[in-house]
Amino acid sequence: MTYWQDRQFNQRKILLDKTIEETQEKLATVYKSSMKDIENDMRSLYLELQQQSADGKVKINDLYRYNRY
Repeated sequence: MTYWQDRQFNQRKILLDKTIEETQEKLATVYKSSMKDIENDMRSLYLELQQQSADGKVKINDLYRYNRY
């Protein structure tokens, strides 16, 4: 390789190639954030179902009514 080809190759490697650790850290952050959002959605749905039920107990039919479980 010539000097410029080698330099271009090294620059591409620096810019485009991410290490496995960096990728895993970013994925872990996204997964944790998504999990918190899902937990909050589940809690709010359960509380809503609980408030709308006559006796304060959530039944399986209530879950089907919202098409979410």
